Amino acid sequence: MELTKKEMQNIDGGSFTSSFINAINSAINTLYELGKETGSALRRITNNTYCPMA
Repeated sequence: MELTKKEMQNIDGGSFTSSFINAINSAINTLYELGKETGSALRRITNNTYCPMA
């Protein structure tokens, strides 16, 4: 089935696609992991429980 130009102009796409949702999910997970690592590093530094590099 071929669409005419007028029919193609009437096609409405969805606002949320699966790739968009996956990108948002990846960004949230990255920010969460970054915050977790930063908090862990701060806790180790303030408690003097970190292993210094030799």
